[in-house]
Amino acid sequence: MGAPVSGGKRKAYVDADAFPRKRRAPAEAPDWTSLHPDITNLIAERLLAEDVTEYMRFRSVCSHWRTSTATPRDATLADRRFHPRGWVALRDGNGVRPVEDAAITFFHTATSRICRLSLPVFQGHRIVGITDGLLILLDTRAAVIRVVHPFTGVVVELPELATFVHCVFSKQKSVTMDSIVWMNATVCVASPSSIAVVVWFPNMPVVICAQPGGKGWKIIHTRIQFSNTLPFNGGLYGVTRLGRQLVRVYPHDPVANLVVAQVPKELGHPERCIYFLVESMGAMLVAVLHRAAGHIDDSLTHSSGLISPARSSRR
Repeated sequence: MGAPVSGGKRKAYVDADAFPRKRRAPAEAPDWTSLHPDITNLIAERLLAEDVTEYMRFRSVCSHWRTSTATPRDATLADRRFHPRGWVALRDGNGVRPVEDAAITFFHTATSRICRLSLPVFQGHRIVGITDGLLILLDTRAAVIRVVHPFTGVVVELPELATFVHCVFSKQKSVTMDSIVWMNATVCVASPSSIAVVVWFPNMPVVICAQPGGKGWKIIHTRIQFSNTLPFNGGLYGVTRLGRQLVRVYPHDPVANLVVAQVPKELGHPERCIYFLVESMGAMLVAVLHRAAGHIDDSLTHSSGLISPARSSRR
């Protein structure tokens, strides 16, 4: 029964069920798969600028989004847009992964995300370098260097290294097996369609490099050793071990001057401080650690080939 209606001599009852409310038809869910390709690309580019893994998640939503955007599986690894920038591998102290646990934990420096990836095919490899999130692995059994994109699975193999090391270094007394195994390596940009791997060794004043599919390894620098290095804008820079020189290691130009800057003497003698090359906000900084004072001075900035005084911060 309905409720009584007042306002007249007669009282009547209105049946609420006799006048049912009109229900709105449920709103149709938007079809996000029908986004215009231009909008899809705009969203994808913004995600890619933040993190390639977010870009990959976006492409995995549907086939339309996948076909409207470029694949991150660049077989050459030369396109730096798809490098996993910001991701670092939390490796063991000696850089060798346990045989029974072929997995590596990755940490994203900007978001603090942690991701553990299984890479069983790379058992017996040593991590000898990380550049823009790309792993540089040394096969300790075959003396072969491979560059691996941990999220796309793309692998680029460099020319065989064992013969070169034997021919060039066998007569040098300072060369030991540890010198080879404990090498350092970084990925640089050789051309728009190719990467290059630059390698240097402890206790050996020599730098070598090679490209995938190239004829082999070649020596690009001799009589030089580094206390610290930094991959920057596709190249490689370093601070010499015995001096205050900042040098451009790669790309190699035999005509151009190797030294790009001198660390001012006022910042401290190399025997009493340590120089670190770091990247911040698109610029390269030289951070000076004074051992006695216990603080770090961001003493120089390197941007577009210019060196200028910068700020100082204490730890």
